[in-house]
Amino acid sequence: MLALLAQAHNINDIITVQNQLGQITQQIEQLKGQIQYLDHNTAYSTIAVTLVEAGAPVQSASTDSWGFATALNAAAHNFVTTVNYVVSGLGAIGPVVILLGLGYLVWRRRGSPGLKRA
Repeated sequence: MLALLAQAHNINDIITVQNQLGQITQQIEQLKGQIQYLDHNTAYSTIAVTLVEAGAPVQSASTDSWGFATALNAAAHNFVTTVNYVVSGLGAIGPVVILLGLGYLVWRRRGSPGLKRA
């Protein structure tokens, strides 16, 4: 544009080149301002990332506003968990109780050495 300004011979050409030069300068200043704005905003921005496993079920929002259905669901879950613990405990202790009971029966049948039967 400056080369065109140097080649301009009449006033209309000079004014046209100066107008175009002013418009280009204004666009450059606007773009510099936008770059500065984006640099400032990205310097203090926060990025939040949420990772979800591909096969994971989507969590749906609860429609139970009072929480009654949620409480019943939790109670049923806790009941089943308690029954599970009791059955597991009996399964672990059961063989020991059976062996102790058989040992007691054998001991009773043989009789204690200090007792005599009439």
